[in-house]
Amino acid sequence: MGTATLANQRHIPREDYQTKPWKNGKGTTHDILILPEGGDHASFDVRLALSPIVEKGVFSSYEGADRVITLVEGAGLDLQFGASKEHLAPLQSLYFDTGLAPIGTPLSGPVRVINVMARRGVWNIATCSVASSAQLKCKAADMVFIYCIGQGCLITVDGTQTQVAQSNSVLLSDATNIAINGEGLFLFAHLKPHA
Repeated sequence: MGTATLANQRHIPREDYQTKPWKNGKGTTHDILILPEGGDHASFDVRLALSPIVEKGVFSSYEGADRVITLVEGAGLDLQFGASKEHLAPLQSLYFDTGLAPIGTPLSGPVRVINVMARRGVWNIATCSVASSAQLKCKAADMVFIYCIGQGCLITVDGTQTQVAQSNSVLLSDATNIAINGEGLFLFAHLKPHA
């Protein structure tokens, strides 16, 4: 994907996100990163994506994967799961089985969401939320994904600092102490390997 790798920090600039059609063909998504390398929408252990939702439609189904969806731009998003409905307010996250394929309805115009997906039995999404600062204690096998919503953020990994620009992403691994401070807000997801 043309990303730069610096030790345990993988920087992914906005221009390196890969625009692809949704699995169901009803829209497009911007894949930030798919693991393992060479994986695709049918064969991933971890998938990170920025997706615009411009009209009502059914989400793509990915059997055997968990998803956390976070509304990072727009007024709101309703998700219909059969007889039940969930409302996603701005900057709110929702965890669900992505095999359920809800119907999504953006409110008051198009929205954008960040999707964090993990293959069940391979990775667990321990935490996914929006903040202006965060302190994380990790094990070496963990991964932390960060997407800058605001003007940028400063990431300190085991004493080494890195600045990340707005709309760019970082994947951290083999790190034990992580501090994130944003010029505004950022999304972070802490993923742990399945025990």
